[in-house]
Amino acid sequence: MQFYVQAIGIGFLLSVIPGPIFFSLLETSITKGIRAALSFNFGVLLSDLIYIVFASIFFLELRSLDSGDHKLLFRCVSGLIFIVYGIFNFFKKVEILSANKGDDNAIQTKHHLLLSLKGFILNFANPFVVFYWLSVMSLAQTLTDSDSDIEVYYFLGVLLSTFILIDLTKIILAKSLRPLVTNSLLKGINQLIGIVFTLIGIFLIIQYLNKVL
Repeated sequence: MQFYVQAIGIGFLLSVIPGPIFFSLLETSITKGIRAALSFNFGVLLSDLIYIVFASIFFLELRSLDSGDHKLLFRCVSGLIFIVYGIFNFFKKVEILSANKGDDNAIQTKHHLLLSLKGFILNFANPFVVFYWLSVMSLAQTLTDSDSDIEVYYFLGVLLSTFILIDLTKIILAKSLRPLVTNSLLKGINQLIGIVFTLIGIFLIIQYLNKVL
């Protein structure tokens, strides 16, 4: 049970981080409709999967070293990444984008492809994404307390499923959520996520120090 709670919790946090993707997804759903937002989100998820593949290759290379010191050092580095990302989120300024009330008519297939491409490029252009997926994989190994790759990827699968379900919820409820989304709320969400990520990073580093000292 704890396994699922942890995976779902991290998936939820990753999905609600306010940023360019968060705003673009809501705006696309409001101004162009649910199908358009699904196309945009497909591009985002595709770029995430590519980054996850890159992170997996690097993760497995480190695992192949089969050295306790290397594994502990990897957790320490992952902890530092979580702390940096947490501090960045805590102090990051966010503003609500003004949604242009565009054409709500059916969007042609080629426009859906362009929206998918837009989502892909917007997410893929952020190289930090691969680092946080790498950190998430390290965290998954720590939380599952297992050296089995299957358990790590199962954890990641539950996390991604949660991530996708929350995105679908945001798309469907976008018009209802829009009046509730204020700058103060987004600032509070960012600070909360920043604190949680920083605590996760501290947890990983403490684990490293306990083994080393």
